[in-house]
Amino acid sequence: SICTPGQIVVLPATGLIPALEQQTLTIQYLPGVPEAFTRSFQIQVAHFEPDTIVLTGEGIFPCITFNVPRVETSLTPQAEKNTPAEGDATDTASDERVLQLERETQRVFIKEFALQHPENLHSKAKRIRPVIPEFLLDFGHTVYGLVTSNAVTLRNIGHTSVSFSTQRSALQNTGFSVDLGDKVKSLPGAPEFESLQFNVRF
Repeated sequence: SICTPGQIVVLPATGLIPALEQQTLTIQYLPGVPEAFTRSFQIQVAHFEPDTIVLTGEGIFPCITFNVPRVETSLTPQAEKNTPAEGDATDTASDERVLQLERETQRVFIKEFALQHPENLHSKAKRIRPVIPEFLLDFGHTVYGLVTSNAVTLRNIGHTSVSFSTQRSALQNTGFSVDLGDKVKSLPGAPEFESLQFNVRF
């Protein structure tokens, strides 16, 4: 069955359980947006008071980042507001806040996209894909005729492994090239948050 975002589906919804037997219930829930949720439903047996079952969880999505600045968007202030600074001023705490801010920036963007395109959840046609805000790799001043190279680190900061492919065609006739493979499969996320490094040449 197809779930409606934000609504709990319990299968079967009603039934009869013989004495000393048991019944397995299948509970389905589609978050619809990447955020924590708490929902509940009740099970009533005969004339007794219903029991309340509480569901908690969090909608997640693939999430990668790069060690270069991100181009700010109209949603950036909201993400910063949602990611308060920690009292600890150590380098470790600072790095952790940068990662939290990056996750929140993407979460806010994906949530906004999901709310604007609810048809994506059930559409059988080609779905509209979100394009996350861009990152900026600045080569600065370069000497004509000399090849300049910058190392870029890509990191999976999400909860699940990610696979992706690169679109090299976008770099044709630009003078830029990358040594990242055409496809990367199953780069681990939490708790390792694996990363890989590649070079961009100009």
